[in-house]
Amino acid sequence: MKDRAITIVKTRFYSLRGKLGGRGRSKKSCGLAVIAALAFACTLFSMHLYAGELTIALGEPFPDLIFQELLSDEDYGKLDLPVGGEVRISSIPGDFLIIEFFNKSCVPCQTQVREMEEYYEELLESAEGGRIKVLAVGVGNKAKYLPRFIKKRGMSYAVAADPDFEQWRRLGDPGRTPFIVFLRRENHGWTLNNYTVGIQTKDELALHGTMLLKGIKDGGPLLGVDSARRHMQMPLKDAEVEALATRMIISVVGGEVPVEKVSEKDEGLFFRGWDKKHQRWVYAHAASRAPVCEVCHAVHFIYCFDDAGRILSFSPIYVTKYGNQVWDEKDAAFISGRLDGRFLRELEFDPNVDAVSKATMSSALIFDEIRRTLPALKKLNSIK
Repeated sequence: MKDRAITIVKTRFYSLRGKLGGRGRSKKSCGLAVIAALAFACTLFSMHLYAGELTIALGEPFPDLIFQELLSDEDYGKLDLPVGGEVRISSIPGDFLIIEFFNKSCVPCQTQVREMEEYYEELLESAEGGRIKVLAVGVGNKAKYLPRFIKKRGMSYAVAADPDFEQWRRLGDPGRTPFIVFLRRENHGWTLNNYTVGIQTKDELALHGTMLLKGIKDGGPLLGVDSARRHMQMPLKDAEVEALATRMIISVVGGEVPVEKVSEKDEGLFFRGWDKKHQRWVYAHAASRAPVCEVCHAVHFIYCFDDAGRILSFSPIYVTKYGNQVWDEKDAAFISGRLDGRFLRELEFDPNVDAVSKATMSSALIFDEIRRTLPALKKLNSIK
């Protein structure tokens, strides 16, 4: 089934090659042709995009996650912390800690926080209420946009925000929310006792809580434990991605120019061409990013920027919105309009103005992945 899907993609890609490139073709035409080609295989291919992985195994030390603040003064009290300021989880007193990673736009997460709330309320009334603490973390969510979600979902446990995915990435890349970790205090700090992926009912949470208290380690949902970042498979071969990058650079420059690959997969696929008119290097980067929500797909896209870090063009390769529907022409045009002309060093995602309709998480991942290109810019500019 997967091979058949890939064959369909390739057939559509090659039939459109003449339309993708060539002088006079706009950046918009390039991007929209790719969308049309990949839409044929989106459902079949998506199941093979990403499985998730961790950099920590059960029984190993858990990273000392750091959050700028908690959502309210009351939240500090719920974790027995002094009010105000930065929070390291190592500073949270007690022997047991549950951390629930969610995203406010993730539909399963909206169910999960209700289940966690019911468990939390029962926990407070039980003998273990003072032994297990609970913290929710909004992955990819800005703190200022969380209070409405918290109120609507009736969350009474402590909440922190991880707007730029920094703490989420310290776990490796679990690949989906809701994601819950159950931690035990040991001499060196918190230790991973267990983790869950997907919706857990209040009864299942209670069982995991009991296992946590007793030190029983579960096998977990079998996420791979690997210190190296996994390369998610794109629906195009490297040569096809290179052809797409070449056409995008030529479109940006406005004429035929030699295009060369300047880095391999381990550093991300980057290409460049010299823009003689503006005396600058134009780079193209083919990027992939794991999903956040458990029912969402990974995002694959390509974009151009110059040697000053100015974004010049964007085209989705495979990006979806609510219901895992592939982005249409309007979606691609909108995000291009929000990105074109902005600088990597100033790129900040605001869901109120930057998100494609019904694609907040995909939009946030695209912005974050492009922003993370900035450290590579100096190295790219140093290549002779």
